[in-house]
Amino acid sequence: MPARFYRGDVEDPSKRTLRQQESEAEQLAPVLGSDGAEGLMFRFAVETEPNVTVRRIVLLALRGDAGRVECFR
Repeated sequence: MPARFYRGDVEDPSKRTLRQQESEAEQLAPVLGSDGAEGLMFRFAVETEPNVTVRRIVLLALRGDAGRVECFR
């Protein structure tokens, strides 16, 4: 399952975070079908404290340019 990491707020992924690589869609299509994989991306959000210690890591399934949350774990 293709997934990328980013450091930042779970509620506010950046435009860069929401860019989907073509290879991500290609890897998801055999599992979810081309319609199910359309615009779907998996990201691990790493939230940190000001002193850079990790507060939590969250797995997100996001869809589309707006990053609509499909799953939050």
